[in-house]
Amino acid sequence: MSHDMMSDAFGGPEGMPDGTPEERLVPEFDSEGHADEGTIHTWLDRMFDDEASALVEAHVSGCARCQEVVAEARGLIAGTSRVLDALDGPLAAPVASAVPASVVRPVASARPRVAVRTWRWMGGLAAAVLAVFVVQRQGGFEEGKTAVAGGAEAVRAEAQDSAASGAAAASPASAPVAETAVQAPAAAPAVARGTAPTPTSTSTPTEGTARTALADSRERNDASAQARMAPGSAGAGASVVPAAASPAASPAPPPAAQAFRTAEAAVSASDAAVAVASIELVGVVRDGGTQVPVQQAQVQVTYQSPRGQQVAGSISDATGAYRIRLTNATRPSGAQLNVRRLGYSPIRQTISLDRDIVVTDIVMQQAMQSLNSVAVQGAAATAERPRVAGIATMPADGRGVAGGVAKSAESAPARRMAAPPAPVTMQESVVSRPRGDAASREQYDRIEDNPFLGVRNNPLSTFSIDVDRASYGNMRRFITQGQRPPKDAVRIEELVNYFPYDLPAPEGNDPVRITTETMQAPWQPRHRLVRIALQAQRIDTRNLPPNNLVFLVDVSGSMMSPDKLPLVKQALRLLVNELRPQDRVALVTYAGNAGVVLPGTSGDEKVTINEAIDRLEAGGSTAGGAGLALAYDVAREAFRNGGNNRVILATDGDFNVGVSSDAELERMIERRRNEGTYLTVLGFGTGNFQSAKMEKLAKVGNGNFAYIDRLDEARKTLVEELGATLRTVANDVKLQVEFNPSTVRAYRLIGYENRLLRNEDFADDTKDAGDIGAGHQVTALYEIVPAGVTGTVPVREVDSLRYSQVPPRDADDNTPRSAGSSELGFVRLRYKRPGESTSRLISAPVAATARSNASTDFRFAASVASFGMLLRDSEYRGNSSAAQVLEMARAALGRDVGGYRAAFVELVERWRSIGTTSDGRR
Repeated sequence: MSHDMMSDAFGGPEGMPDGTPEERLVPEFDSEGHADEGTIHTWLDRMFDDEASALVEAHVSGCARCQEVVAEARGLIAGTSRVLDALDGPLAAPVASAVPASVVRPVASARPRVAVRTWRWMGGLAAAVLAVFVVQRQGGFEEGKTAVAGGAEAVRAEAQDSAASGAAAASPASAPVAETAVQAPAAAPAVARGTAPTPTSTSTPTEGTARTALADSRERNDASAQARMAPGSAGAGASVVPAAASPAASPAPPPAAQAFRTAEAAVSASDAAVAVASIELVGVVRDGGTQVPVQQAQVQVTYQSPRGQQVAGSISDATGAYRIRLTNATRPSGAQLNVRRLGYSPIRQTISLDRDIVVTDIVMQQAMQSLNSVAVQGAAATAERPRVAGIATMPADGRGVAGGVAKSAESAPARRMAAPPAPVTMQESVVSRPRGDAASREQYDRIEDNPFLGVRNNPLSTFSIDVDRASYGNMRRFITQGQRPPKDAVRIEELVNYFPYDLPAPEGNDPVRITTETMQAPWQPRHRLVRIALQAQRIDTRNLPPNNLVFLVDVSGSMMSPDKLPLVKQALRLLVNELRPQDRVALVTYAGNAGVVLPGTSGDEKVTINEAIDRLEAGGSTAGGAGLALAYDVAREAFRNGGNNRVILATDGDFNVGVSSDAELERMIERRRNEGTYLTVLGFGTGNFQSAKMEKLAKVGNGNFAYIDRLDEARKTLVEELGATLRTVANDVKLQVEFNPSTVRAYRLIGYENRLLRNEDFADDTKDAGDIGAGHQVTALYEIVPAGVTGTVPVREVDSLRYSQVPPRDADDNTPRSAGSSELGFVRLRYKRPGESTSRLISAPVAATARSNASTDFRFAASVASFGMLLRDSEYRGNSSAAQVLEMARAALGRDVGGYRAAFVELVERWRSIGTTSDGRR
C-alpha cells in the first residue's frame, strides 16, 4: 500500500468521509524553533494546506534535528505500509472490528475510514514495526521480522474474525456514534527506547509482549496525533460503538490476535482512569521571615510517567518565580517536590498533579548553614537521583566526546557519584575564605584598603583601569543566601562599575572620553569626593567585526549543580542567539582531559551550535590548563585578521590537573594575548568559586571577568553589553592623577587595590594594563582631604625632603600651576589602539569647586561606594550606614534603565536585615 493509499485509508486533507470540512491545521514549533513531532507527521500526511506545507518544508530543509525526525517518521510509515500490504487481499468488505472498536467511524466504503487524529489503529500496527526497529538496533534482525510477522498475523486474524461476525458491523446505520472529548498532550514524547518485545514463538506474541509494543507505539502516536487535533473539527474525539455481534457467529481469535486485543483493552481501560499529559508547575519562592522573593532556589520535582520515574527542575528568578514543565506526566498522581537554597532549610513535600497547571508557592525558612554542608548534601543527592530531563548524552559511538562529556548512558551515573576533586593551594595569593564553614573552598586574594597619602610627598596616583563587574554578582549571591559576603570578596570598584551611567560620548579620534566631578563626601562632610569617569566609544553590534569565538566549558565534577553547568548552557545559548553569519564558534570542554565538541561553525547554524551545547554533561577532574591550551589552538586555526579572536571560559575556577599554578597559566595566556587572542572569563557557582584565580586570568588575557549567578545576569553580560564584552577599543589603559598640594592635603583611591601601578609604569608602554570594550564605562572615586583639614583620618606622610620636587615631565600640559590654582588635580590617561604598540595621551583637569547639585549618577555611585565600605567593614567608612545608603540611592534612582538601581536598593534592605559592622552599625 503506497503512502497515498494510506492517506486515503486513514483520512486526508480533504476532510472526513462524510464531507464535514476540517478546520485549517497550523504548524506548531517548540521554544527552540523546532517543528513538533505532530507537525512533522501532519506534513508527511499532506494534511496541511499549501501555505502551511511550504512553511514546514522550508523549516525542515534547514534544520538537521527536524530532518532526523522526518527520516524516522518516514521509516515508520514505510514499515507500516509493508504490514498493510499484507492485509490488502482479505479486506474485500468493510470490517469495523479490524481495528479497535473505540476508534472506528463506520462508513459505506471499500475500506474503513479511521479518525486520523487518534491513530489508534496506526499505533497498533506501528507497534510491530517499532518492535522490528528496536530489535534491529540491538542486533536481532530475525527476531524483528518475526515480530512483524506476528503483528501482521494478529491484525489479519482480527480482520478475518470480524468479517465472519456479519454485516451488522459493516453497516453505518447499525452503529450509533458517541462523541467524546479528547485532551491532547502538549507535546509528543520522544521515541521509545528499551528492549524489544520477544515473542514466545515465531507466530504468537504473548499478551505482555503485545502490551509493551502497544505502550511504546501509542505513547508516540497518540500524543503526536492528538496534539494536532483541531478543536471542534468533525473528527476530534470521535468514537464508535459497533453493533454487538453474536458470540456464536465469531470463532475464537488466534492467540496472537487475542494477545493484541487483550493488551489494547487493558491499556484503554487504564487510559480511562489515568491520563498522560504535559503539566506546568509554577509558583513563587519566598523568605518565611521577610516575605521577600528568594532567587536562585533550586526547585526539583520527581514525578511518574508511563516510562517510570522522571525528574525535572528549575531555578527561581529575581522575583522568586519558577516554572517547570513536566512532560508525559501521569495524571492524577503524586509528585515529590524538593527545594534547596544555601542559607535556608531544605524543603521536601508531596504535591498532587491533577490539572494542566499546578500552582505551588514555597516558603523557605532561613537556616544559617555553612556553604560546605549544603554542598555536601547536594552532592549526595545528586549521586542518587534519576537522570534530569534536558541534560542529553553524546552519541554512543563517542564522536566529538571530550573528557567529562557523557559517552554513554551507562557511564553517566558513575560520573555523577564521583567525589569532587581536592582543592589546589594557590601559591601566589593570600587566601581568604568565606565566613562560616572553615572548610569552604572559595578563595579570594586579601585586600587591604588603600590608605590616605599625603600629597606633599605622594602627588601622583597611578593605576590600571578595571572594567570587571564580577564582585557585584558574587556579593549579591551571598546576601540573597542570607550571608554576609567575605570581606575580600568585595571589590568596591566593581560594585560601582556594575551600573550603567549617562556619560558623554568621545569626541574626535580618541575612543575614550574623560569626565570629572566633585562633591562633598557623604560619609565625611569635611572631605570631598572626586569622580573620574570614562566613556568608551559605542559600536552597534551589527557593525562589530567578525567574531572568532571558542567557548571553553568546564564540565568537571564540580560543575554538576544547577547554578553551574545548566546555567552555563543557558547563558551560552543567549550569546548564540546574537551571532551573525560572519561569526564562527567552536566548543571545547575539559574535565579529566580536554577535547573539541564542536569545530568552528558559522554563526547562522544556531541549531547545530545549540545541540552541541545541549549535549554537555559534568563529571571528572579539572584539567583547566589543558583546556585553555586546546581552546587557544582552536582559535588560532580560525584566526580572523582584523576580527575579534577570543576564548570565552565558563568555569567555577577550580583547576587541579596539569597546568594549574597561577604563574604557569598567566605566562601561557600572556603569550596567546600577544598573538592576538583575548580571554573572557565567566564565573559560576558556589562552594568552591575561585574568584582570585579567574580575575587574574582575565586581567592577563586582555578580557573581562563576570560572575553569572542567574540568567538575567548572563543576559546583561552577553546580550545587553555584547559589544563591550567582545570588542576591545582601547588596550593598556592607565590613569594617573597629579594632586595639587595647594588645595589637597591627602587623598585615597577607593578600590582598585589590585590594580595599582608604580608611577614610572605610566609612561612605560611595555607595562600591561586594563582594556576597554566598546561602550564600556569606568568610574574611579577619590576621597580628598582638603588643604587645612586635620584630625579626620590618619594620613601617611614622610619626613620633609631636602631637595624640592621636580615637576613630572610627560607632556606639554605639565606646566607647573600657581599655588592659588582652582584645580584639585590633573588627570592623564594613556591607551593604545588595538594592534598598536605605542600609547596615546589624553588629559583633563579636576575642578576644586564642589558642586552642591551633583549629578544623579555621581550621587548613586557614592551610595554604592558607601555600601561597599560597609560590606568591607572599612576603617574609612566614616558615618556610613545602611539607612544613609538607602536614602542616597533612593534619591538617585534616575531613569534606572534595566531596573538595576532599584534592585540594588532591595539588596541593601536585605543586607540590613542580616548584617552589622564591627561597631554594631546597621
